[in-house]
Amino acid sequence: MNNLLSPQFANTVKAASLLLPLCASLASFSVVQAQRPSCEETATVRPGPTAPLQSVRPADGTTRYGMTVRGPNDSAAKWFGSMTVSQLTTRCGADGVVRRVIVYDYGVKGQVVDTTLSVASTLAPIMERTRKPSGDIVLDFSPGVVRGSMTKAGVTRAINDSLKSAAFNSTDLELVVRSLAFRVGLTTTLKIYDPEFGGYRSDTISVTRLEPGATPGAEGTWVVRSRDSRLESTYRIAERSRRLVANDVHADSTWYHITLAP
Repeated sequence: MNNLLSPQFANTVKAASLLLPLCASLASFSVVQAQRPSCEETATVRPGPTAPLQSVRPADGTTRYGMTVRGPNDSAAKWFGSMTVSQLTTRCGADGVVRRVIVYDYGVKGQVVDTTLSVASTLAPIMERTRKPSGDIVLDFSPGVVRGSMTKAGVTRAINDSLKSAAFNSTDLELVVRSLAFRVGLTTTLKIYDPEFGGYRSDTISVTRLEPGATPGAEGTWVVRSRDSRLESTYRIAERSRRLVANDVHADSTWYHITLAP
């Protein structure tokens, strides 16, 4: 889920409580129980969504960002909160599994926490657990189908969606974009899934330019645009490390700016 654009503020949740023990259990909480694959099946059976990925993923670690927002009636951007992204890749069967925990901190308004697992080589999604005040979202991905549940205002809706083709989890879209084999002029269409906003849909990615570094030999910055039926994003991504430097998101006449925290 893209909780930046639909902040359903949650009670404070320690991210560590959502760090799932890989290869032993693929879920720490569940509203709807679904059969989950073994570690070996997780790494070898899932077909990867179509995408021109490079072979190496962005490095593991924890990165913090600040967020601002400017609405259609605002004269200037205002503080919106912070985002902390933690990534850890663990060997699991014949492949690796990427675990990501994204914490959106809105100060006194609380936190939203997303936890995802995906296959390292293809970024095919395995599962997602999202915790927000209106209720938990539980997604388990299998070839051709997504099962789970979504709770809002005390009402739980079961999810059992068939996919036209393999799709990325929209929550991991930023990681997928940073993992593409960039070249200026590259345009590709990614299939993504998000039950909160239309389910299965397409996202068009365009690499517009590579800006040179500030000094000779310094790392440059890729400028990459992403557009789907709901929003448009402009990513600024470090040339070699593939670190996310900034992201400008435009949705419903509102601009969001995400930038590396000092």
